[in-house]
Order: sequence, then structure tokens, then C-alpha cells
Amino acid sequence: MDFTFPDLGEGLTEGEIVRWLVKPGDSVGKDQPVLEVETDKALAEIPSPVAGKIIALLHKEGARVKVGEVLFSIETTEAVLQKSEPTVIGRVEAGSEVLHIPREEKAREPSGPLATPAARQLAKELGVDLSSLAPTGKHGEVTEEDVRGSSADRIPLRGTRRRIAEHLSLAASTVAAVTHCDRADVTSLMALRRRDAAAAEKLGVRLTFLPYIIKACVAALQTHPVVNSSLQEEEIVLKKAYHIGCAVDTESGLRVPVVKDADRKSLLDIARDLATLSERARSRTITAEEMRGSTFTVTNIGTVGGMFFTPIINYPDAAILGVGKFREEPVVVQGKVEIRSVAYLCLTFDHRIFDGVEAARFLNDVIALLEHPERIPR
Repeated sequence: MDFTFPDLGEGLTEGEIVRWLVKPGDSVGKDQPVLEVETDKALAEIPSPVAGKIIALLHKEGARVKVGEVLFSIETTEAVLQKSEPTVIGRVEAGSEVLHIPREEKAREPSGPLATPAARQLAKELGVDLSSLAPTGKHGEVTEEDVRGSSADRIPLRGTRRRIAEHLSLAASTVAAVTHCDRADVTSLMALRRRDAAAAEKLGVRLTFLPYIIKACVAALQTHPVVNSSLQEEEIVLKKAYHIGCAVDTESGLRVPVVKDADRKSLLDIARDLATLSERARSRTITAEEMRGSTFTVTNIGTVGGMFFTPIINYPDAAILGVGKFREEPVVVQGKVEIRSVAYLCLTFDHRIFDGVEAARFLNDVIALLEHPERIPR
């Protein structure tokens, strides 16, 4: 007796055999699932309408079959109707003997590798060769995601990029990160830096805004020691040293060299350190020791652009300060609107170690120093 592919309703005319649940020679009971078929609507199990013995499976896994095509042959002693309307369990046509069909007549070779109908359609639209893909479906079939992934360029995650990914994934999965944002009026700082930069240039030093920001952070860290800490097991470790990590963009990815003992260094000393460490980072000659041991980190995206962002903590530091672009904005000063230079500051902190109130107080102190740069230790 031959069992045909049933009409599953909803206007479907064909399906794809995902998996056979039996093999020739197996005995099956009535309503026992024999195969899984996937349509554009769902994955369905097709049961046997009678008890008996499986004689032949007429299609391979991955083959597409139309409603009414014979799926398998079964030998049974149960009485069946000579003809029945197609139903969700298909149709069995009775015969006096089991048909022995040559393999080339009874089996249709699947058109390509095992894949869902939707994946086949997408591959056709994108011009993707299904046989070139590694299937990830639970039954070994190619999925839509596999096809979409193949139409994009792939870059191996190696070297510095892989280490960055590992380090930041650790931080993201470990730290209870919160970002607090505020802005500082840096008009006076810009004027002071212009004057200082001219003097520093005569000494062969390029003075940027970053040394001022670092010195302001160090002064605020001394007032708020919990921000200069880390969580080790069940202890908050307050650091006595002030080693400031500074994110540097390089061709191989982000590097974070560390300005050691920033509290003991002048603005010019920090500027020299930054110049040397940044160059070594970009030339890939920087050592692991020069990127180790930060207690707090500053990252400046403002040189590229952008007002706000949420920097990821340089774990195991307790916090990181992100600095946005310096820009002119209308600001109310003593009841009057003036055009001032403004910088947005974003402090991401580990909420396990301290709360938002402490973060706000720390950033307030940093802002106060940047707005009155003459108070910044030099």
C-alpha cells in the first residue's frame, strides 16, 4: 500500500522531508509518526494511518514533495478504503500486493543539501550556493540565518581584536554598569590650554586637553577614594596609587596604556607620557606592563566626534570617564544667554561598588575643576 503526502491545509501544495523516523523493515503502529515534513508554515509529523511494516521510503531527507505524491509503502493486514478524500493523515490506496519499484523510479534525489524551504528561497534570491554552507539547523538543515550569514564578508576574530572582545565581554558580564552624564563649561579651560600649549611647544611638548582632564580626575579621586577601587571577591579594595588608563585608537584596535602615578606628575610630564605611550601603542611596540595596573580610565571620543556615549569599564576598575566633543552651545550665564564651549562627560561606574549619588558627586568635582582650570594641580 502506498501512502501519499497529505493535504495539510492553508493552501500548501508542497513540503520538504526533514527527517525519517523509521526505516524499511520497521513495524509501526497506527498513528505512529513516520516522518517530519517542513512547510512554509510549520514543521509537522506525519503519522501512519494503519499498523504494518514499512516496505520502502520513496524520498530522501531533504527532498521536496507535492501533495498527492507517494511518500512510503507499507504492508498491512488492516482493511482500508479503496479511496478516500485527502486529509491531514494522507491517503492509502489498497492493493493486492506490495509494489516493488526499482530504486531509480521510487526515489527522487533531493535537489541540493538539506535546507528549509524559506532558506532555499532566500538562497535563490541572493544567489547563494547552499552546498557551500555549513548547516546549523537542529536536524542538520541549512537555515535562513545560514544563508544570510554567507552573503556578508567574514573577518576572523584574532589577535588584538579577540583580546579586546574577551576583556570587554568579561567586563560586560561581570560589572553592574551604570552611566551618569553631565556637561562642563570648558570655555576657560580652552583659553588656558592655548596659553599653556604655546609655552609647552617651546619645550618640545604637545599639550592637549587630556592632561588637564587626567589631573582633574586624580584630584576628584583623592576626594572620592571609592571611585579609585576594585571589587575583589567580597572586598572593596581602595587603591592608594593613581594609575590612569588612557584609551588610544590604533590600526589593530583600541589599546589602553597607563599613565603611572599621575598624582605625582605635572601636566607636562603627563603630556610627555601620553605622547610616548600613544606612539608605542600605534607602532605595536608597547609592552604588557605599560598597559597593566590602571585604577581609573579616561577615554576621549571627542577628537572624532559625538556628544554622549556609554564607555565600558576597563575591568577591574570601578569606573571610566568618557569625554565627548568640545562644542559651542548657548548657555545661560547669570541670567543671560552666551555662546560657550561645552564638553559632555559620561561616567560609567560599577554599581556593585558605589551608588549613583557618589558617582554624581565625583563628576561634580571633576566638572568644577574643568570649569575653573586654574584650580587644577599643575
